[in-house]
Parts: sequence; C-alpha cells; structure tokens
Amino acid sequence: MPIAAWARLLRLIPAKDQDGLMVVTSNHTEFAVQAILRLDHDFLIIKGRLAGSQEAGRVFFIPYKEIDHIGFYRAVKEPEFNEMFAGLDAPPVESAGTAAEPESSKTPMKSAVLERFRSRSATVIAPSPLAPRPPSGSVPTLPPGDQKAE
Repeated sequence: MPIAAWARLLRLIPAKDQDGLMVVTSNHTEFAVQAILRLDHDFLIIKGRLAGSQEAGRVFFIPYKEIDHIGFYRAVKEPEFNEMFAGLDAPPVESAGTAAEPESSKTPMKSAVLERFRSRSATVIAPSPLAPRPPSGSVPTLPPGDQKAE
C-alpha cells in the first residue's frame, strides 16, 4: 500500500481506539500499539510493546514501507467501524452477485476451455506398454478369492 494511504488510514483511528491496535511489518514483527505518537511523512512513531512481551510503554519508529498490515486485537462492531472510517472515501466493494462481468469477456475463455475439455475426453487412453500382459490366447480371470457372485 502506498505510504500516503497508511498515513491517511491511521489518522482516521481516534486516540481512544488506538490502544488495542496491532501493526505487523513485512518481516512478521508484530507490535501491540498503546498510542500513536506521531505520523510523519515516511514513518510512524508508536508507544507500545512487541507482541508476546510484557515490556509496555516502549517507543517504536516504523517505516510505512515496512508495514504489511494493521488490525485490532478486539472485535469491532459494524456501527463503530462505520463511525471510525466514515472519512475514508474509498468506493464500496460490490458484492459478487451484483458485479457481473460483461458476457463478451467470458465467452472466449469459456469456449476455449470447453473445447480443450472436449478434445481431451475424445482421446482414447491405451494401456501402458509397461503393464503386465496376459499370455496370448488366454482369457484373464479373477483369482479364486476375488470372484464375484452372480
């Protein structure tokens, strides 16, 4: 994600909700945030602790380009989410049922796949040349214990 997008996203989180935020870097270091102290152009400064440690109140400088993802440790209800990120002016994601691709883009791919499938199903697979063969003139039979009842 671009640096400006991380800064814009983090600015939307109110101070009361910053405690309980987690920041995970691209090298999988996880930070438990107590407070965001500063949002600079290239990095953010947080007060918190490394996940899994008890040493709270440490200060970390995290470059935006190293951030992999950000999330909350606690559950966030939908009304709280809507209130918190109302200023995020990204277009809403359409559900799979409403976002239909044009039929023209589906047809060539679909017909090509069907044609390839049909050509494969018409192919006759011969027995492997390495498979054991019964002696010529004999009829293969089942061993006595494997005979099927009629």
